[in-house]
Amino acid sequence: MSEKGQIAIPVDLRKDLEIASGEKLMVLRRRDDAGISLIKLSAVNDLMHQIQEDETLFSKIKDTEVEHVG
Repeated sequence: MSEKGQIAIPVDLRKDLEIASGEKLMVLRRRDDAGISLIKLSAVNDLMHQIQEDETLFSKIKDTEVEHVG
């Protein structure tokens, strides 16, 4: 880690994970303080968008009357 608190991610790993220069990463701290995880912010945004779509779909399903056959 640099004096500025910067961490270098090896080029091979950046290529494998498709992390572009300047891409924003979310830093998650472990509860036991044993380390951190890095997640691409774009992936978090995609996940949040998917959750919003799912909530909209579930809301529509919930509001639809269900006819029981039997």
